[in-house]
Amino acid sequence: MLTTSPGLAAALPVYFWLFEGSISLPAFLAILVVEAVLWRIIDVIVLAQNGLGRFTTGALVVTAASAIRAGGAVAFVLMGGGDVERWSLYYFASNLVALLVVFLVFRPPVRPRWRSRLFVSRFRDGAMFALSYFALNAQGQIDKLIVLSLADARFAGIYAISSRIVDFTALPFRSFYTLYTRKLFGEGKRIRNALGRTLKVEGAILGLSVLGFAALALLLWRWPLLLGANVAVAAHLFLLMLLVPAFRNLMEFHGELFFVYGRMTARAAVAVALVTLNAAALALLLSTTADSFTIGLWLNAVYGGLYLLSAAALYRFVTGGVRT
Repeated sequence: MLTTSPGLAAALPVYFWLFEGSISLPAFLAILVVEAVLWRIIDVIVLAQNGLGRFTTGALVVTAASAIRAGGAVAFVLMGGGDVERWSLYYFASNLVALLVVFLVFRPPVRPRWRSRLFVSRFRDGAMFALSYFALNAQGQIDKLIVLSLADARFAGIYAISSRIVDFTALPFRSFYTLYTRKLFGEGKRIRNALGRTLKVEGAILGLSVLGFAALALLLWRWPLLLGANVAVAAHLFLLMLLVPAFRNLMEFHGELFFVYGRMTARAAVAVALVTLNAAALALLLSTTADSFTIGLWLNAVYGGLYLLSAAALYRFVTGGVRT
């Protein structure tokens, strides 16, 4: 919550740069408040439930909040739709209702307590975690800004839809990450034995990600309107981007491993480096070609290279005895 005002202030130049002619400022701020405040509080409640070992409740929080958001979209359509300004009202209202329901029904049964000694001792790790979390969450938004700046509106829309579908495929893995990291915490310092198993886990994540995304792509190839007309427009990119979800899921898994082994500064440095390199590579790619087929294929190489850098950094800091 302390970062809300600076975040909103930082978003204003972006609005006047890219969106002033497309959406009113109140509508833009409504959407921004949803993403920067309302949904982030729901995320915190999910993390708190998972931290208490209440994984079923954590899953119910995400399911209930997402269902209420979806209900807002359905209500918008049933009420006749409209422009983006009217949609922003439904979007804000449905997310606010989702937050209220989650807070009243699924609030963790533990009262937060302030411990100055713990805060001081953990401040550095907390700051590094916050930096890496911010960088990883900012990556998708930075990508969209780059695409909006360097590509035409049609491809920008297709890319945004593709990114949403790729994000959606990561959801089944995130619960597993939480369970696996808790297991590693319980094993203490037996790092080397755990690393051998972790490499096998990476292979499983890679295989399941590719198979799952390929199955989705084939379903959409056979039934293009399965997820709606908007998704059908972007469906041709999915098979071209077959490895992108796998590499992104693996990099997210690496972030969890950095956390488990206490390499928070390394986690933050790697996250910032990956976001920077990804933005540079995407900008270079879009500046070189406008062909969606070529872009889709090259995105596999971009994310493959980022994954290798992430893996090299992870296993260097975990096995090399470097404490950062």
